[in-house]
Amino acid sequence: MDEAERLGFLAYSKLPVFERCVEAALTVVREALTLGPAYVAVSWGKDSTTLLHLVQQINPRVAAIFWTAPHQQLLNDYAGMARRYCARYPHTQYFEIDVEGDRVPDKVAFTRPWEQYPVAFVGIRAQENRRTRGNALARHGLIHQYKVGERAGSWRVAPLGWWDWRAVWAYTVLHDLPYLASYDDTSAVGRDLSRTCNLVAKNPSGATQGRLALLRRQSPEYWNQLVERMPWIASLS
Repeated sequence: MDEAERLGFLAYSKLPVFERCVEAALTVVREALTLGPAYVAVSWGKDSTTLLHLVQQINPRVAAIFWTAPHQQLLNDYAGMARRYCARYPHTQYFEIDVEGDRVPDKVAFTRPWEQYPVAFVGIRAQENRRTRGNALARHGLIHQYKVGERAGSWRVAPLGWWDWRAVWAYTVLHDLPYLASYDDTSAVGRDLSRTCNLVAKNPSGATQGRLALLRRQSPEYWNQLVERMPWIASLS
């Protein structure tokens, strides 16, 4: 991020609209933390890193869980990101769960974290996908209790649900949070659309405007290794 962009986000962080976003999110966090033991689901993308720091303002020792897999480091320097964050905030209660698989929801279901932590903070935002995430947040709210199924009685909390991308970057700059270097490659898409994730999702967007496109362009040797592990990825390009 160049200095002009950094100063722009810093200026945005001084606006009342940003301050209202942060206070509203902290209100959600405070309420959710009264519901039971909680964890923050981290992918080490910009949203979940912002969320973790935000929740730690109220509970510095909240559990932070990252579902990883053997191919993770081919996609991004998640291990380095975790080290940088935990070095900056040594009180972080950080846990990695190494599980084979493609989709984080499947990994979560397999490991059943709600049995120990019935309150799950997740960094989803409506702006990322109005049809799915936006509709779900509008229907269920930022604090939602599961009524049926194996998660019945547990909670999903999305304090950043109504934030836009500028608020996330403003928070990141304001608090000088570390972030993945891949976000600074905006040759394919602007910073408003740049995303990273800790899974290789089976959808075309990753190959055209996400982590797969970035990997293929910047590190073809890693791309080839990934295709060897998961041949279906090649069909997305």
